[in-house]
Amino acid sequence: MRPGDASTPPNLLIILTNRQRRLRHWPQGLAEQHLPSFQHLASNGLSFERAFTNTCMCSPSRATPAEPTPG
Repeated sequence: MRPGDASTPPNLLIILTNRQRRLRHWPQGLAEQHLPSFQHLASNGLSFERAFTNTCMCSPSRATPAEPTPG
């Protein structure tokens, strides 16, 4: 998609997972050795080093991006 080309919407894929707490499940070197697909997604996609969620429970937190937004 070129800048200003509104005729074709961008392809967007959002992946939400459960129980992926970094300090517990991602020790140094684990992704490279045992999770090549996750590592590929992190290297070639958008990965957040610091993130925020507006709800503390798993299900409401995952549902928040799916809520319709005005506009």
